[in-house]
Amino acid sequence: MSRGHRSAWYHTLNAMTALIELMDRELQADCGVPLAFYDVMVEVYRSPGHAIRMNELADRVLLSRSWITRRVRQLEDAGLLARVAAPDDHRGIVAQITPHGLEVFDAMERSHSASIRRHFAAHLSGEDARVIDRAFRMIGTQARHALGEADQ
Repeated sequence: MSRGHRSAWYHTLNAMTALIELMDRELQADCGVPLAFYDVMVEVYRSPGHAIRMNELADRVLLSRSWITRRVRQLEDAGLLARVAAPDDHRGIVAQITPHGLEVFDAMERSHSASIRRHFAAHLSGEDARVIDRAFRMIGTQARHALGEADQ
């Protein structure tokens, strides 16, 4: 591994750690909720009918994966999500955004989008963004593939 690769890795890790902490602080200041709530809410929101099976949700979230049941319970206690029987299989459970959750999610989305623009996009040209997107898509795909092989 070259010195440049090592430097790129450490700068990436440093930037992501700082950005996550910064965006968490801003979301809490603006909306009173942590970034881990947004992580769950955005995946539920993006699902058809704003509802998703719990196991699918656990596979999609980025920050809350190991605590998904607890996180959904916290969102339920806050009135943002409800756990309901799956419409196609009453044994399954889906997390669904409540009407109050839709209102709060709208504020969360505005806050988080502003943070992304301010702390990430403002520092990149269009070409920079394309290079980063391409590189991290490839790295992420390879890492997920390696994790799948390790689990078998």
